Amino acid sequence: MRELLKRTYNQVINCQELDSKEVIDFVINNYEYFEPNWHALGFIHCKLMEFCEGTLRLHIWEAEEKHPDEQKEKIHDHLFSLNSLVIYGTVKNEYFDVSESSVHKFTHYAYTVKYGDKSSSLQLSDKVYNVKGEEENIIKSGEYYGVNSSRFHRSSIIDGSTALTLVATYDHLKKEPITLSNIQLDDNKRRDFISYDKLQWRDKLLQIRQAI
Repeated sequence: MRELLKRTYNQVINCQELDSKEVIDFVINNYEYFEPNWHALGFIHCKLMEFCEGTLRLHIWEAEEKHPDEQKEKIHDHLFSLNSLVIYGTVKNEYFDVSESSVHKFTHYAYTVKYGDKSSSLQLSDKVYNVKGEEENIIKSGEYYGVNSSRFHRSSIIDGSTALTLVATYDHLKKEPITLSNIQLDDNKRRDFISYDKLQWRDKLLQIRQAI
């Protein structure tokens, strides 16, 4: 297991061509060893393996299926940098120019993401920001995109479609990520980690595998 996933991690880190069907088949055949869960940014997340350098993750994006703790505002940064390969579907990735501002004139509140054992929370920061769109890219199946830990971005799917992405993280930092919102949210809002049914997750992967 580790050999295939480590090779896949290195290929994604280096934005190399890889056999995505082999990876999906492996995950489907070993689905009971993985722990898929809902992510607050709106996709089904699964950490496939963790390495010294970072992690390899699989994300399923769907428009029709949602969960109650999904963030409405999704502009955020990361505590790591990442490369993402779109295996199936189309993803829109937006970068934002973010500058700290005064409380008298700003567009977005800032919330620090605090992680616990089986939950996370959003805590209102004392900083506020002006935010404007900087760059927008449409990434199709077989293409990569990358996000540096210092950049604020937002990823989404196109026209209510389904997408599958393979993500490799690296250069993990000792910092707390930030999410931005143009409306004030409930401070210290607790978000429990919500497991996703493994059989349903496997079936979704089977459907995507058949469509590739």
